[in-house]
Amino acid sequence: MYLGQQSWSTPAAAGKGKFANNNNNSNIKGGGKGKGNAQNFQSGKAAGKAQGKPMYVKPNNPTTLSTGAAKGGWNAKGVGKQQQQQQQPRQVVATKPAPTGEVGKNAKRLKVTGCTHNVVGPIVRGSYVLDGSNHGKPSFRKDPIGADGLTVIIYFWDERDGAAASGWWIGPSIGGNMVWGHHPNRSSATPPCGGWQAPHSSPVDPTMVLTVVDTPEDQQKKIEAAKARQEEVRKEREVKQAEAAAVATIRKDIRKLQGVTPETLEKLLEDLTVTMGTEFMNCGSLQSTVQEEHDKAVAAAKEKAKNVETQREKFAQQKEEFAKKKEEEREEALKLLNEFSEKVTAAQSASESFSTEFKEFQTRSDITSEEAAKEACAEVEEKLKKASEEVAALISFLKTNTSKMKSVPVKPAESKKEGEETSDSTPNFFQLSKTANGLKDTVDQESRLLKALPGKLLSKGKALAALTKVETMFKSYDKDKDGMLSRQEITNLAKGEFKFDMPKESLDMIFQAMVEDKAKGVKIADYQRLFCAIGVAREEAQDRLRKEAREKKESEIAEAKAGLQAKLDAVSAELKAANTAVTEVTTSVRSLPPALKEKKSDDLKKAIDESEALATKTADLIEAAAKSLTELSSVEPMENLSLWFKSESTKMEKTKGNLKNLLEKAKAQCQHYSEEHAKLLATEVRGLCDKALKAVRASLIKKKISSEELFTQLSKGKDGVSKVAFFEYLKSLEQAEEDKLTDAELERVFAWFDEDKASAISKETFEAVARNVMRVVKDVSLTEGQGVSDGGSIRRLVVGECLEVLEGPIEENNLHRIRCKVIGEEKEGWVTVKGNQGSVFVKEGGNNYKVVKETILTENFELDTKSDKKSKEVTRKLKPGELLEVRQFSKKSSTGMTRMKCRAMSDGMVGWVTTVGTSGTKFLEAI
Repeated sequence: MYLGQQSWSTPAAAGKGKFANNNNNSNIKGGGKGKGNAQNFQSGKAAGKAQGKPMYVKPNNPTTLSTGAAKGGWNAKGVGKQQQQQQQPRQVVATKPAPTGEVGKNAKRLKVTGCTHNVVGPIVRGSYVLDGSNHGKPSFRKDPIGADGLTVIIYFWDERDGAAASGWWIGPSIGGNMVWGHHPNRSSATPPCGGWQAPHSSPVDPTMVLTVVDTPEDQQKKIEAAKARQEEVRKEREVKQAEAAAVATIRKDIRKLQGVTPETLEKLLEDLTVTMGTEFMNCGSLQSTVQEEHDKAVAAAKEKAKNVETQREKFAQQKEEFAKKKEEEREEALKLLNEFSEKVTAAQSASESFSTEFKEFQTRSDITSEEAAKEACAEVEEKLKKASEEVAALISFLKTNTSKMKSVPVKPAESKKEGEETSDSTPNFFQLSKTANGLKDTVDQESRLLKALPGKLLSKGKALAALTKVETMFKSYDKDKDGMLSRQEITNLAKGEFKFDMPKESLDMIFQAMVEDKAKGVKIADYQRLFCAIGVAREEAQDRLRKEAREKKESEIAEAKAGLQAKLDAVSAELKAANTAVTEVTTSVRSLPPALKEKKSDDLKKAIDESEALATKTADLIEAAAKSLTELSSVEPMENLSLWFKSESTKMEKTKGNLKNLLEKAKAQCQHYSEEHAKLLATEVRGLCDKALKAVRASLIKKKISSEELFTQLSKGKDGVSKVAFFEYLKSLEQAEEDKLTDAELERVFAWFDEDKASAISKETFEAVARNVMRVVKDVSLTEGQGVSDGGSIRRLVVGECLEVLEGPIEENNLHRIRCKVIGEEKEGWVTVKGNQGSVFVKEGGNNYKVVKETILTENFELDTKSDKKSKEVTRKLKPGELLEVRQFSKKSSTGMTRMKCRAMSDGMVGWVTTVGTSGTKFLEAI
């Protein structure tokens, strides 16, 4: 295929026309507006239609056009506005993945289906026939040609014009520039079944599929072969049906053998033999199977008939043995029932003897003592014992032999005719059982009654004796023997029997209630009522005495309670005052969070002081109430008031405890906010210090001196920088107006730096805070000269080392360099901060660290060094997240730990802290 320069021309007039290929003189019908050639297609003007259909140019052609079609023409970027509209995103319908494989070497006819493109689809869809070959692979032509009259060919093109122009193509002619579809597969011997691009530069269309279609001759052969096969199948089916019918007839007689008996065996075998003789030859291929089933069924039937005969004989023998066993069991049951009947008779006799004796015993009324009751019961209990033993033996016999007597039914007595008597006297088991259980219930009930009877008889005898005693007593006080007790006789009775002087009012009430008109006194019939009346009168008199004693006691208790209540009220008043004070403290503490939120240290300090003063006052009030409660606990109340007094005291103790808890909580909050105030002060001071140090560090860079040299200048040979020198120096520095500090602020800054409280800033502190520190983040060289090539290398600086900046940074050839001194050494030189490619070697920082693992801050460098101060003053826990400011950089101790001298930014405490432990554990990290 040649894809070189070609010249195309078009009539200027719109409508149908011809494109003339000047090289091969081929004509393609079409129409368009404007003109064009191989070297220049005017945008949206030069175009063509093959018989009214859009054409697409292959790649690598100098006249390459993007896939698309337009009514008006083609352009180098596309096909005009209409082409751009056609290339707008279309709605994609979900389809199955494109099939793989190729149509095969035997394919003579193909069918193209699918292709969702609304222009290219109608062109490429249809039937194709084998139409020669190209570049060693078959070509297919659309047949019949569609209504549009276009020739459509599927052909292969090798890589002679480049890989992009190779593969399988669909176009109007082999090797032509205009194409509708493409497949990049160069290895398949025949057209691929799926994976086509239509148009050729669009994505793969999974709906476009090539399938093989038979020729008319092939189709006719297949039809004839199918008919022949159907005939064979019909004949085979008829043979199979005949065989199945014969087999079914034989199997029907075989199944009858399943219900064979010795009586029917001969007849069933005879019927089966007749059926086999008439149907066996019709079984065809199933003869062997049927013969095998026949033999097995006959053998099984004979075996079953034999087994049935054997089972019948065995059953007859078992039936005879069972009848014999039943007769033996019946005889044993009769024997047991007779014995059971005898035992029932004996138990009945014993029970009746006891019942007779028991009834007589119940009527006795002469028993007046427990000894007499026991003696009277002895004889009855003996008969009860005998009856109980007989009944117990009877019940035991019943439980032991019930199954034997009940399991085999006893032969019932023969019914007698009128005027005849039967000789069958078989005992009735169920009637005997009912009698036995009734005897047991009767004996048990009478036994329970006997246990309670002596007491009842004794009570009855005592009651009779008491009645006799009353009659005797009545007669002894009836001096005139008239059968009645007069007023005087009743008075004598009360004094003699009740030790009580009968009041006249009580005698009047007795005579009014018990003595009839014109009678002289109380008769013996009302003697019991008289006794009760005398007893009531005596109780009334005693009640009056008890009431007087009770009222006196209550008066004493009320007086004692009033005294105790006064003491309780005094303590309660103290607790109320303490409660009011606690409320004030709590309210005051609630004002602390807003003050802390506003970040005003002075207001917060004032609020904290007020809260602490209130807390101190409240503590005194609670202590006074506690002292009063202690004194109250030493009071010994009356017995009747002890529980009440203890309850009231306990309530007050609980109130005191609650107040203490609330106060302690308030104190803890005060302490918390005091710590927060210290942190706030430290934050404010650090802000002021940052402003001051910003000016100091700028001055050091400007003067190109170190913090050590500046300290020498300001200290004037002394051990520290005085306040006056520090103030004068800071005021002399150039600062922005917002960074200048007032004298009060300078005082706070100086106090923060005066760590030893010596009215001077020590050399260690001054140099540590004033120096401008940077940290190496990437290995870099320390050189002698300002330029990289000036002078030699002093040494290699590694990540983590800290530098004090003396000059710079200075930019030269996109390099940022500083003059610095390695902290911990005396070596000075130049270091690259930032390279010309943007690499950063040194960053600001290194003077501040953050705690990453809990550790302690100590006074001395060595951990085992003893100190004169208390442990709590020289050590402090450092929690993760706390910030530290370096005073002396890390060095190793005698124990192998790396330690650094720092100042805690939260509270200003200075000391030594471990940065790296002996096992490599990191406690601090630079920030």
